[in-house]
Amino acid sequence: MTALDEQIHQAVTAALNPGPLQSEATNFLQELRSNPKHSWEHGLICFLAIDKYTPQTRLFGLQLVDAMLTSHQQDQACYQTTREQLWDYIQRQFINGDGEQALPYLRNKLVQTIFLLFFQSYPNSWPDFFKDFARLIRQDPQHLNPRTTDLYLRLLHEISSELSDALLRINKSPERLAKDAELRDAVRQHDAASIAQETFTIVAESLQTLNQTSPATPSAQESLEMGIRVVEDYASWIDISLIVTPTWIPFLFQSLQLPHLNIRLAATDALICIVTKGMPPNNRIELYNLLGLVELLNTLKTKNHQLRQSGEWSDDQDNQFNERLARILNGMGLELCKVCDDNSVPPDLQAASLALATQLLPLLLSFLQDDVFSSCLPFTSALLSRYKKDKKLVPASHLTQEKRSFLSQLLPLIVIKLRYPSDDLFQWEPPALPGETEDEDMVLHHDRRRQLKNIIDAIAVIDESLFQETIDPLILNVLDHISNKSNLSWQEVELALVMLYNYGEAVRGSGPTSIRSYVIIPPEEIKKHNKNKDYKINYSQYPLSSLGNLLLKASKALVTKFPHPSIAVQWFECVTRYHEFFEIFPGAIQDVLPAFLDDRGLHHPDCNIRYRCCYLFYRFVLQGNQPSKLTSTYMVGKPSSIN
Repeated sequence: MTALDEQIHQAVTAALNPGPLQSEATNFLQELRSNPKHSWEHGLICFLAIDKYTPQTRLFGLQLVDAMLTSHQQDQACYQTTREQLWDYIQRQFINGDGEQALPYLRNKLVQTIFLLFFQSYPNSWPDFFKDFARLIRQDPQHLNPRTTDLYLRLLHEISSELSDALLRINKSPERLAKDAELRDAVRQHDAASIAQETFTIVAESLQTLNQTSPATPSAQESLEMGIRVVEDYASWIDISLIVTPTWIPFLFQSLQLPHLNIRLAATDALICIVTKGMPPNNRIELYNLLGLVELLNTLKTKNHQLRQSGEWSDDQDNQFNERLARILNGMGLELCKVCDDNSVPPDLQAASLALATQLLPLLLSFLQDDVFSSCLPFTSALLSRYKKDKKLVPASHLTQEKRSFLSQLLPLIVIKLRYPSDDLFQWEPPALPGETEDEDMVLHHDRRRQLKNIIDAIAVIDESLFQETIDPLILNVLDHISNKSNLSWQEVELALVMLYNYGEAVRGSGPTSIRSYVIIPPEEIKKHNKNKDYKINYSQYPLSSLGNLLLKASKALVTKFPHPSIAVQWFECVTRYHEFFEIFPGAIQDVLPAFLDDRGLHHPDCNIRYRCCYLFYRFVLQGNQPSKLTSTYMVGKPSSIN
């Protein structure tokens, strides 16, 4: 009778090749996987038979071992047998062999299987788990074994990911989460210090090898990158004092200066993890000052720009690294803002945190000018939230000259990011019909606009006059030049209309726009109306507000004649939002109606635009206090059927 390991090999071969036996072979393999009690040993034989069986058969054999290790059908002897045979295999293949270098997926599967052994046996039956693997990393006292070093680092990464990764936790049972927490505690108590020390040693020796050899040794690059990644893994859940040491920090900063992008990215990711790790406020401020992060970010950003200018780095490489630097800044800023907002923190620490956050502002403005600006938006929002609270606490003196200077630089940077990209980078699409899937690029752009709008609204709450001083000229400049055949792009015109659309919410703190938003009404008139609701204010006799002036000018500018479909749609959005303006200034309607009713609106050749305009027209009419009057005014035009 054919041995089971041979049957497994035949079944794997049949299952991978279409034919009459494929279904039967698949069912057979599934049955073995579902009941590994009697098949796991043969699976282990398949995996260990390097010269006899194909990689596919060996992979399935290891899957049977995994099934045994995760089932409730095993006993201690199963673990012991698996541990001993895999240990012998590691001795042969990783110390004396090639370490499965040609089969990376098989090497990764082995790491997963070793983790399952760790999960079931550490710290009780295998207390020296980490020490045993650490002893394998040297081929002699002076040199690392690249194969066992790779295995050790991959294993450390796998253990940290399985025990602490937030995404993996989502689908774990309460029992598994409790076991993970128990193992993390055991690692912290028994092995965290030695793991950090061994990893630092690997990083140090890999750095030394890279600095002494040219061209760089691939194995040294890989070991350095993986070593830094492991430090990042464990920094999130072991004592930070084991990571931030006089030994490790110089290694990290040296790695940030290397020309190898993958290593620099790993180093920045580790730094992000360190600066965002939970810790007491006084420790956080001390850490940030110790690391000198403000100066470091300035230096790295400058060097990054130089590499791009010299052609040593491509635009993509520049953006990847710049994005990581922006995330470090964002992480620092968010954590400092949390300290400022925590009422349990002593005032002196809150002041120190705010002072340190203020030092980040020039860097923040610099990153907001780049393509990676979105990585800094959370910090920007948190900082403005702090400023808004300051205004509530001390409304008379909250706006210092330093704050206003920062906001005056910030607002134009944020506004310009609202603009659509150029036509060679972006294709505008009309609003999707109900049931249609909106264009992915449009969705992303709209999501980003919502974030940016919240920031602009916050600035308007903090300093409304600054908002008006910045936004009014932007809108007026477009309205002044739109009809004289200037070189305005459709992106500039659309941006002006978007800012007009958002204007009312911004100056009223996101509240509803009312008739009083369009005119400047004397306080005594408002008092009369409040005392007597029947008292009618004659709004037309009072001067227009900033918003009223902008709407009047826009209605006279005939913006819908601009040759791009987005412009008319956005103008109709404005008309619908500010419908009350046209009730108190009905003369302005005569410049709006023709566009709403002709082929720029309800009769537009594009079905999606036509649908949106029909909806906006419906809302515009029904929102009015005198719908019948509005309707008759509209129909003075040239009514016809709407297709």
